[in-house]
Amino acid sequence: MKKYDFDQVIDRRNTYSTQWDYIADRFGRNDILPFSISDTDFSVPDSVQEALKKRIEHPIYGIHVGIMTIIRTVSSIGSKQEIM
Repeated sequence: MKKYDFDQVIDRRNTYSTQWDYIADRFGRNDILPFSISDTDFSVPDSVQEALKKRIEHPIYGIHVGIMTIIRTVSSIGSKQEIM
């Protein structure tokens, strides 16, 4: 597995990034570092990009078993948190 480069700088400005493109909207000024959103400025691993590319090559984006499992899991977690 390739080592991850955490020193690579990726400029997220002008990419519709809530963290970087709407600083003045949220804070009333544009000259601050916006650390209010849990978002990373790291690229995803190459394996994730390749898997996504492979998936989008298929012309139909319908719901599949994997997505339904994720939806059920997230829904059950939300239900448990509401009860607590």
